[in-house]
Amino acid sequence: MSIKILKSINNLLLVLLLLILIFAIVVYLGILPKNFLFFHMEFFGRFYERALSYLLFGIPLIYFSRRYIKIKKNAELIILLVFLNFLLDGLGNLFGWYSIGNQYSSVWYDKSVHLTGGIIYTSVFYMILINYFSSQNNFLILLTAFGLSFALGTLFGVGEYLSDKYFKTYMVGGLEDSIGDNIFDFLGSITGSAILYLTLFSSQHHKT
Repeated sequence: MSIKILKSINNLLLVLLLLILIFAIVVYLGILPKNFLFFHMEFFGRFYERALSYLLFGIPLIYFSRRYIKIKKNAELIILLVFLNFLLDGLGNLFGWYSIGNQYSSVWYDKSVHLTGGIIYTSVFYMILINYFSSQNNFLILLTAFGLSFALGTLFGVGEYLSDKYFKTYMVGGLEDSIGDNIFDFLGSITGSAILYLTLFSSQHHKT
């Protein structure tokens, strides 16, 4: 896939994320009815809190990737993967698929996003680190990417706790839910590492 196509996809994802953000803010501020499209206010309050991270993290990510990542195709892939994770997370918040104990919630959507998030961020961290360290240290870089991805998943759990405490959302469903999230973060990071390892091993095998 060419860099031009990747940029076009990233721009489309950015527009979708901004539209979701604007929609959530409009409902949160009461400009549209609280039960607009039959969703409850808690969904939008929850999404509004998470959507701030899109602005605080998404825009700096675009700048960092396109300015400092040496391999331009990797830069666009990084943006694409993170935006895809943002979109999955945003849709889950917007439609109430994450909220605990309501008719819209889906445990398996939550776990699937944790799993795919682990795969995505292991790949993202690897593509960032490979720009700054020798490819001869591939295994160490991969191990570091795994650790960072799993740590990020754990931080999201802390963020959910803080959101429930200060924003009155319903993200943490008890010990079982939190541990389950961590397990799927771990499995996703392991899966991402395995995919990268097999890909790297295969490419190195073909070179020799």
